[in-house]
Amino acid sequence: MKLNGVELECTTIGDLVERRAANGDKPLVWVGQEKLTYAAAHERSNRIAHSLAAVGVTKGDVVATVMYN
Repeated sequence: MKLNGVELECTTIGDLVERRAANGDKPLVWVGQEKLTYAAAHERSNRIAHSLAAVGVTKGDVVATVMYN
């Protein structure tokens, strides 16, 4: 898939998280003294996805998120 003439490596957030999980224990983000690694973010996102699926959320459903800058 291309965006503004540039070939995208990932076309979904899931693709991006999966690809970046290969960075393993490298830090994705620091919050104060707490480090979240790429691997931990991947594990957490999978846990959330499975929890949503368990309550009936399927492809095409809208799920709201709150993310602070």
